[in-house]
Amino acid sequence: MIELRPATIPDAEALSVLATTTFHDGWADIIGTAAAHEYTAHYLTPGRLTAEIADRDTHFYLLAFSDAALLGYAKLDFARPTHGSVTGERPVLLQRLYVAASGRGTGVADTLLTGIEEVASRRGYETLWLECDPRNVRAWRFYEKRGFVARDKVAYILPGGQNDEVRVMERGVADALGW
Repeated sequence: MIELRPATIPDAEALSVLATTTFHDGWADIIGTAAAHEYTAHYLTPGRLTAEIADRDTHFYLLAFSDAALLGYAKLDFARPTHGSVTGERPVLLQRLYVAASGRGTGVADTLLTGIEEVASRRGYETLWLECDPRNVRAWRFYEKRGFVARDKVAYILPGGQNDEVRVMERGVADALGW
């Protein structure tokens, strides 16, 4: 059985492994292997993720089999200011949504996104917004297919550089949930 659950501090090690693997898989060809390694070594370590899990302003959610094998994860950021191009009411940032290679093409990403939208709705948010680089074709197509609309360009700071190709995207939560 697959379940969506909040991450806890003991999850940090397994989350770090999944986050590092999926980040490299999605980004190394776009930003370069060295930049991907630098990013994961700074942002996706067990220590950094432990601190983020403990932070009340960010929430990680894990999609896992009941035997604890992680299939994917998402991160909502409740404190980050909303980008000015977002037009929807009561927005919340979907900062990360990644799925293990073993879960791709199986509906896992849809299950994870639906679960995150339900969490956002229960917390009173009406819009999900995110940042996505159209060169990350798999992610871009996923979000477009699910009704996210591209808004504005935004610079994304990476270790050793900046990615100027990132776009802000948004979608109403009620629309996604069929309300």
